[in-house]
Amino acid sequence: LRFECPVQQMAYFDIPVRNPCGEILNFDVKVSGKALKGESEFSLRPRVPGSYQLKYSPCVVGTSEGSVFFCSEHTGEFWYKLELVCMPPPPTHLPAMDCQLGRWCRQLISMNNPTDDPMEVEATLTNDVNFSLDLPTSSIDLQQHPYFCVPPRSSLDVPIQFMPTSLGAHNHQATVILRSKQLGEAAYLINGRGLAPTPMEPVSVSAGVGSSTSLILPFRNPTDTTVIVDATICDHEQTMNGISSSILRNSITVDSVFCLLLKHTSNIQLEPKQSLDIPFTFSPDTMRRHEGALTISVRRKDGMPWPEETDGIEDLTVEQIRPISRTDDGRIEKIRWVFPIHGIPEVRSQETREALLQCQARSRIEERLEVTLTGAIPSSASAHSLTRLRAVTPLDKQRQAAQDGVVVEVAEEFSYKIEFPDSESRQQLEQALAVSLVRKERDPHTGMVVLVFNLVFSPFRPLSHTVTLTVTAATGGVWSFPLAIRASEPPPDDVITVEAAGLGKGSTVSFVLFSHSRHPTPFNAYFVGGSDNEFIVTPESGELQPQGTNGTRLSVTFTPNMYGRSYKARLVVQTLDMQWTYDVKGVTPEYRVPKVQSAILTSTLARPRVLAQRPRVNYVRKNMKLNATAVSSPIKGIPLFQKHVESL
Repeated sequence: LRFECPVQQMAYFDIPVRNPCGEILNFDVKVSGKALKGESEFSLRPRVPGSYQLKYSPCVVGTSEGSVFFCSEHTGEFWYKLELVCMPPPPTHLPAMDCQLGRWCRQLISMNNPTDDPMEVEATLTNDVNFSLDLPTSSIDLQQHPYFCVPPRSSLDVPIQFMPTSLGAHNHQATVILRSKQLGEAAYLINGRGLAPTPMEPVSVSAGVGSSTSLILPFRNPTDTTVIVDATICDHEQTMNGISSSILRNSITVDSVFCLLLKHTSNIQLEPKQSLDIPFTFSPDTMRRHEGALTISVRRKDGMPWPEETDGIEDLTVEQIRPISRTDDGRIEKIRWVFPIHGIPEVRSQETREALLQCQARSRIEERLEVTLTGAIPSSASAHSLTRLRAVTPLDKQRQAAQDGVVVEVAEEFSYKIEFPDSESRQQLEQALAVSLVRKERDPHTGMVVLVFNLVFSPFRPLSHTVTLTVTAATGGVWSFPLAIRASEPPPDDVITVEAAGLGKGSTVSFVLFSHSRHPTPFNAYFVGGSDNEFIVTPESGELQPQGTNGTRLSVTFTPNMYGRSYKARLVVQTLDMQWTYDVKGVTPEYRVPKVQSAILTSTLARPRVLAQRPRVNYVRKNMKLNATAVSSPIKGIPLFQKHVESL
């Protein structure tokens, strides 16, 4: 019997079996073969044809053999030889991809490796103009085909990107072929459709009043033909609603805050895939937000209309058709790209020294911050100090200020926020710093606007950051004021004294800490620089448990190595929003000189010592009797006395 099934799919096959007997037959079934499964027992009614079902779910392309054995007491044993054929998967039709001209989109192809070995997959793409594969850890083999590897018993998503080069479904078809030894050749058919471009994401540019900022907007010819480009800065509403090219040419805004810096703004030739950098400037003269749009019109160099596909254009919505300019006979003449521009005038404090808000950690300070909005109205002066930090004004002084100028309790035309330089400063200051706008003062003579903010700073740990207070007017103006925030070291929370048991012997003191929040909080415990090395804290990191639990126990161990000196250290236990500081002192035991007691002699030892009686020897007389030196003398055998003979 021959069974065929595509790889990574499942098929059921029936094997015919007959019962010629007059009673029910029970078979014991044994199935052998890769990816082949069936029941181990099978019953068949008398004289009724039946079938035994097998499930075939192959994972690797190829041909293999299998068998099915049927065994019964009445009929004996019979079996079938099976030829198992695992075929490559049939082509898969992927969902159609719709994308605007000049942009790209993607979808994922999932590759599953059900085997126990790594699967190397080679990828081939028939249309690399409009489609591309974003392969992870891709490489190039000798055949110039990219490949990737799928780990055993896992899957991998392969992204395929689509970038149209024309409107509609014009040449936007591709086949992705993935080859591997295990799965064979898998083909994926995909179709794309180019849509008319809608307005792009807004481009924001900021500049100070009376100054200018330049910005470059890159444009790439996404089509597969040479085009002629016209660039204009137009009023935003006219660009969105107008269709006629004559309206676009005459819709240059009277407001000259935006200006193109191109030498030629029309009839610019671009080859396929060629890019054009379009520079423009923003020069605000008032503190209000300006909106405009940079419009890029593209037409074919050969003068032919853009190809129009019925399945890609007729079902477009009105919003999608607006960027298309048609001729009198209805053919597409131009395609337009609209880039909205948001011009934001901004004033940054020119003071060399920012306002400073400072206090000691674990304490609280409340101060008022006055900021001056220069350029809020045309008559305001710009030489005034922009920021000033002072104490909270008493109530009687507030009444006096109300008499001198116009005071508004809540200024709805101004909004504000604190901008943090990084995530660390945001995490430390969001809960420790509170900013509220208490009033706005406008000088009736100069028109100068002063905003008064109330700052409440209550840090739990030492820190040092510089943040920015950003004020935005309803008209779009932005003012930025730097604010330095400092929290110095707090006094020690407690003094820990550890008495040593002796030299080289460790003594431990333990204490319990709780989390400052209602949830467990990670902490680090360490000794600051300059602390003696004889102290050890355990654990050095972990989690502080919240109130209502047993807390977290920390231990300080002191092991001195000499007497006569003082041991000191500073212990810091720090969480994300809290810090505890402890002065640790090590006390050594008092050194005592060892005392030696005299021993009491027993009666036996106290008896006088009796020396042996020896005869007295006169060594002078004994030596006078010697005639020569002894053997132990360095001059051996020499007479001790010389005889002098006198001559007669």
